Amino acid sequence: MPNKRWIIHRRPTRPVRVRALDADTGQSYAAFDRTHAAARPAIYHCVSRVVDKRFVFGDREKDKFVEYMRMYESFAGIRVLAHCVMSNHFHLMLEITPFPDEGIPDDELLNRLSAIYDEATVGAVEMELKAARCAIAEGRADESRANEIRERYLYRMHDLSEFMKSLVQRFTQWYNRCNGRKGNLWEDNFRSIIVEPGAAARLVAAYIDLNPVRAGIVADPAEYRWCSYGEAHSGKQHHTRSPSPVAQQAREGLVRAFFAHQGGGPDAGRWMDCHAIYRPWIEETMARIRALRSGNATRKHDPGGGASPGQALAGRIRHFTDGVAVGGSGFVNDLFHENRRRFGPKRTTGARPIRGNASAVARSQGICTLRDLQKNIGE
Repeated sequence: MPNKRWIIHRRPTRPVRVRALDADTGQSYAAFDRTHAAARPAIYHCVSRVVDKRFVFGDREKDKFVEYMRMYESFAGIRVLAHCVMSNHFHLMLEITPFPDEGIPDDELLNRLSAIYDEATVGAVEMELKAARCAIAEGRADESRANEIRERYLYRMHDLSEFMKSLVQRFTQWYNRCNGRKGNLWEDNFRSIIVEPGAAARLVAAYIDLNPVRAGIVADPAEYRWCSYGEAHSGKQHHTRSPSPVAQQAREGLVRAFFAHQGGGPDAGRWMDCHAIYRPWIEETMARIRALRSGNATRKHDPGGGASPGQALAGRIRHFTDGVAVGGSGFVNDLFHENRRRFGPKRTTGARPIRGNASAVARSQGICTLRDLQKNIGE
């Protein structure tokens, strides 16, 4: 579908909004909702760029962004599986966990609020809730009084759009205050694709972590502390059984990214299992990038070869940022049929082959995309 940019938001237990935006105006021309079961995690790769692609992220800004990211991760109840903050954009791989069936009790709500609000604000909410609960117990009010207080905050939890909105707004406020500026800091709405757990999630996580290597900033992502792999290697002690809190969070996210399809939770204790798969990909990619820069390899795509991850991850893979959805053919076709009326009558299947430098590894691992990308598909 030419001249249109697709964004899919999929929530595990809530309606899913799918909208197509006109690439020229950025205006939504249609939208619809579907309800999906929580049979599998909803994982997204999200990207946002600074306005005019200005390089505004120095070390201090990157540190602050990661700090806010972790704060809102705790507040929203989502999981950051992988991340990378660059000089003018960021990548996040997020798992949007379902809202608990039993709801969120008051004590947990207050604990989550403490992640992003000061003690006085949380204390005021606590007093307000206690007064409402007392009035309910005495028959002077019904449950709606407490619910009104809780809903001020609950609507922002377990929600992709609200998480991204809160994160970028908080960072923008801090950045503007520090630099005496006003206005929006971001180029446009964030882009997102939905990622199937398993082979696709593993490759996308590696693609995110390898951004600073492809950009020539570092030789090894372990040396870049603003990506998940670099955080997981905090202090270069990746074999230790007692990692720092920063390293532990990063390891939990990557372990979940690598083993969610097997039912694996965010268990930092499985880091070495994850690392045994991950590190060879990274070393192969680093070697490929060195060969390209020394002139000992060519970027020309060879359709018949290079089925290893490192060959693909050395270059840009547009399907991982603009492909709407990536995963196995069954996963992509399910999304297509759920959203059937968004496509023309001649299209009968959703799964499309990934083209360009990632085509061979995508074929070997059974990864497809929902969107055809005919131009600039790999470089």
